[in-house]
Amino acid sequence: MAAVIHAIDKLIDGARAGAISLRQEVGQGKDYIASSEGGQTKSFGGLMLFACVVVAVKYTDWDISIVQAMSSMFMFMAFVLTTIKVAAYHSADGISVRSLEMFALTLFTRLCSTLFVMGYLPDDLSGHGVFQLFDIGSLLAVIRLLYVIHHNHRDTYDSENDLHTIGWTILPSFLLALFVHPDLNRSLVFDTIYTAATVLDTFCLLPQVFMMTKTGGKVESLLANFVVLQFLSRVCILIFWLDAYEELADGYYADVRNPAPGGRNIQGYMFLGLATVQLLVAADFMFYYVKAKVAGDKDVVLPVEV
Repeated sequence: MAAVIHAIDKLIDGARAGAISLRQEVGQGKDYIASSEGGQTKSFGGLMLFACVVVAVKYTDWDISIVQAMSSMFMFMAFVLTTIKVAAYHSADGISVRSLEMFALTLFTRLCSTLFVMGYLPDDLSGHGVFQLFDIGSLLAVIRLLYVIHHNHRDTYDSENDLHTIGWTILPSFLLALFVHPDLNRSLVFDTIYTAATVLDTFCLLPQVFMMTKTGGKVESLLANFVVLQFLSRVCILIFWLDAYEELADGYYADVRNPAPGGRNIQGYMFLGLATVQLLVAADFMFYYVKAKVAGDKDVVLPVEV
């Protein structure tokens, strides 16, 4: 755990240095923004690669559980890059506050389960601190972003194009989780909490993608990377549940000699469906992102609504 904490300290220090350096470049002239931004992003990516190696070598058994830790790390990286963008440009332009609020609620809800019970986490060391540590880091980063945007950059926040109606999904998410949930935590409360977080996660990225699609035009590289990293996080989650969804069936652990008895598995298919929908939310943006990269374009350009 000490190695992971040390790695996260390096990541945060690197992010701060990147924000300071990029702010200096902005002050000197806009011609240097793109190159500086790219350099800081690569530096932070190198630090994240180092953290991935540390986690993989010291805290996983090199099985499917590694993708769950990777999912949490991709999400943490996405929020740190967004922090760099806001600090460097002194602007919240293009950032969806509704999306950040949904992420904050989702991360807090999930931590209310994973910090106390381990039913949905790997049995190796990555499930005994690593996954939760990166979720805590992501939650703190989101809270800081919300504070900075509301107090320092409210005038640059595009409230008109944000998806304000996303709040209606919160209560139905908890109700669905109450009536349809696995029982790996062996607790109605904690199973409902974890399932609610999984359902809420389906809506987190929607306001951000909605705002980007509605405004169209060139997407800043750090904001594009935010969506890409969130997409990769969801890819990891889908891979994990494709392997583990059978464990969510009723009575899975009823007989150790037959660990997958033929009980119903509505909740398992629900988790697979939610993970698939989470990918589809960003599918439109990823199409234009891949198209730009294949064409050799530096910037991602979305169609402008007429």
